[in-house]
Amino acid sequence: WRFVLSDSYFKVANVLRYPLQPNLGDTKGALANYQKSIAFVEPLLAKDPNRPEYVLQWVQTRINWATLLNYSGGEPRGLEMLHGTLPAAHGLQGCVPSKPNALLPKARCTRRW
Repeated sequence: WRFVLSDSYFKVANVLRYPLQPNLGDTKGALANYQKSIAFVEPLLAKDPNRPEYVLQWVQTRINWATLLNYSGGEPRGLEMLHGTLPAAHGLQGCVPSKPNALLPKARCTRRW
C-alpha cells in the first residue's frame, strides 16, 4: 500500500503544479505532495533497494520535485536534488526494460547505489 500511496501523491503533485504540463498552479500543494510521495517510497527502498519500481518512483518524484523547485525560484535546492538523484537514475539503466511503465514486479537490479 505504501507504493500505491507514493504513486498517488506523485500524480496529484503533477496535476497541482508540474511546470512541464498543464496544471492547477498550486506550487505549495505540489511540493507537499512530492514530499509525501518520497516519504512513502523511501522505507520501501530501505528494505529492498534494488526493486526497480521503487527506485523508478523515487527518481521520477525527485526529478519532478526538482523541476518545480527550479521553476519556482528554488534553483539551488532543485539542482542539488537533481545531482543527488543521478546515481540512482544511472543505476536504473541496466535493470528496467526500454519502457519503464512495463516493469515486472519480480525484476531485480544487479547494481546497488
